[in-house]
Amino acid sequence: MIESVKKRFSTNPVFLFILELIRRIQDDQIPQVGAMLAYHLFMSIFPFLIFFLNVLSYTPLLHTDVVKDMMEFVPYETQAILQPILLDLVRSRSGAILSVSLILALWSGSNALNQVILIMNRAFDIPNSRSFIHRRALAVLYTVLLALLLIVMLLGPVFGDAILNGLFSIIGPQEWLLSIWGWVKALIPLILLIVGFALLYRYGPAFPKEHRICFKDALIGAAVAAIGWLLASAGFSFYVNNFSNYSNTYGSLAGIIILLIWLYLSAIILLVGAEIAATVFFLRTRQEVRPTVHELVKQHTHRHQP
Repeated sequence: MIESVKKRFSTNPVFLFILELIRRIQDDQIPQVGAMLAYHLFMSIFPFLIFFLNVLSYTPLLHTDVVKDMMEFVPYETQAILQPILLDLVRSRSGAILSVSLILALWSGSNALNQVILIMNRAFDIPNSRSFIHRRALAVLYTVLLALLLIVMLLGPVFGDAILNGLFSIIGPQEWLLSIWGWVKALIPLILLIVGFALLYRYGPAFPKEHRICFKDALIGAAVAAIGWLLASAGFSFYVNNFSNYSNTYGSLAGIIILLIWLYLSAIILLVGAEIAATVFFLRTRQEVRPTVHELVKQHTHRHQP
């Protein structure tokens, strides 16, 4: 039935894109793989946050309001677990904790990102040609870049406000400029998320140099993933805070359960963004789609017939 519908709309590029995207999501088992990735993210998020907050505690940026801002999209039940731990880390500066958390964060964070790289290879139909050391080194590098991206995300509005105040001291307060900066400050997290996802989609998979996905194709998947993640996080938080009864069902474990579900949604959105970038890339460059499982079986049977 799918093939007959495909023939009928074979000249419609939007239909071909949607059909190929659905096929890729099914073939790559995105829901199952997303659950595996959510587990690795859960195991890495706590040591990474410990490292990240200890590093920020040595800058003039960090204070309790920053922690509260970081919890903006997190449901209340999860905030009740995370926020006291994070605030306690903010108030204490320990070189020993920093050293230990650095090792744990690099190992756990690189383990999660190592899985992301392997999944990206699968999404783009690329064999795993990198060695274990090569993959682990890239994963560690991406972990450090992720921390830097978060720091820039937090520092951007602070430095922007300082620059704007300095400008106002010269030219006087300007309402229109303040309004524009308000919009820019709101868009900074979205722009940085899009850039971060695009870099991951472009440089994460083991592309041959002559066949690497172009930044434009990666940007399409990254934009969908970033916008989808922000909307899904806000929507899930609103649902949990207003309509769900996780606390009645799971009791004191509600915060952990909600965090796991949120990580699972985040993993799914990240992987779907990669599949979108892969679909755009293959349809644009090769004008052919990945064969279905049924077609592969037919090819294998025909190849081995006497």
